[in-house]
This record gives sequence, structure tokens and C-alpha cells, in this order.
Amino acid sequence: MSSAPEHFAAVEADWRPEPVEATEFVTAAPVRALAGLFDQPVPALGVGDPLPPLWHWLYVLDRPAQADLGEDGHPRDGGLFLPPLPDRRRMFGGGRLEFRAPIRIGDLLTRRSEVARVRVRHGGSG
Repeated sequence: MSSAPEHFAAVEADWRPEPVEATEFVTAAPVRALAGLFDQPVPALGVGDPLPPLWHWLYVLDRPAQADLGEDGHPRDGGLFLPPLPDRRRMFGGGRLEFRAPIRIGDLLTRRSEVARVRVRHGGSG
């Protein structure tokens, strides 16, 4: 049986999950729901009308069953992008967002998720 540091080093060197893609059409219902939640006017919702900036986060979501969630509200098994380590904690290391064109009602969106780098952290935050 390997020690914890050796196990962590092996994960850092070898653990690379495959990228995951998901696709969904942009529909009006989530926009109406978010506008209502924030007590904001509902934007135009005809086919071809643009979403407000950042409202794309309403789409292409993972929707696990409640029974599959842990105490922290995340998938109990860690999902695809949490390494197989004991006493692991989730950390979001960063991301990029680029708007090349407006996202519009009726568009087909594809989300691609991938692990760019794995790094074992030491100390109070890792």
C-alpha cells in the first residue's frame, strides 16, 4: 500500500479524465425563471432574441438526482473531475469566458469541460 504523498503524486502524474461535452437548445423558460427570481423585467424571448450577458449559465447544466448528492450539494462520488483521492476537497482553479457573438433563443449550445492541469497543493489551502 502506498503512502498518501506517493498516492497524491501518482494522481498528479497520471489522472487525466477525458473531456466531456453536453448540448442543449436555448429556450425561454429558464430566462423567465431567472428574471422572476431577480425581480427583473423579462427580456425579449422570441427565436433569435439575445440573452442578457452571462445568462448562458442557465443552460447545459448537470442535473444529478438528489439521492446522488452529498452534504455539500455536489455529487457524492465527486463527479468526473474530482480526482480519486482520500479526503479530497473541491477547488475551482480558474476558467476562461469569451463572448464571440450573442447567445440567442433557439441556439444550440455545447459545453466542453476538461481538466487542464492537476496540481497537488500542500499547506492550509491544499
